Amino acid sequence: MSSLTKIVVIFAVLSITAAKFDESMLSDDIKTILKGLHDVCVGKTGVEEALIDKLKEAEFSEDQKLKCYIQCLLAQTGAMDMAGHIDIEAATELIPEQVKAAMIRDVTQCAKESEHVAEHCDRAYTTLKCFYKVNPDVSCIYALYGSIKYITLLIFRSTTYFKQKKR
Repeated sequence: MSSLTKIVVIFAVLSITAAKFDESMLSDDIKTILKGLHDVCVGKTGVEEALIDKLKEAEFSEDQKLKCYIQCLLAQTGAMDMAGHIDIEAATELIPEQVKAAMIRDVTQCAKESEHVAEHCDRAYTTLKCFYKVNPDVSCIYALYGSIKYITLLIFRSTTYFKQKKR
């Protein structure tokens, strides 16, 4: 994904911080990117949409397909490397300076908390739960201020942009 695309995603997602989320706030290009990531990872894992939707209420199912969906999103966006480790540098590269120190702290803490988990899907899910535990509001802000890499964390607040409108 190009830097320009990442910047477009950031600004599109930042607009969500000022008001209640509404799918119309996202451009068609951003919706296409997000839907593409979602579709790839749903296709790879077979996770049920209902389980993804429950994450927005911080309902963490122990469903293995859901865990692998989170791992897929992190891997697809470069936030998790091929060895299953959180890439702290990549994870924080586009974070604005105002929140960067806190985000590096949280990423480092959660990466450390999950490093003992051997299986990649479980590690990704443990990391996601850690972000929420550390500070649910900051986790959401982190997603909003990050890049496409952290669009995953937006599922705590809304997943409607992952779904196409029924015609």
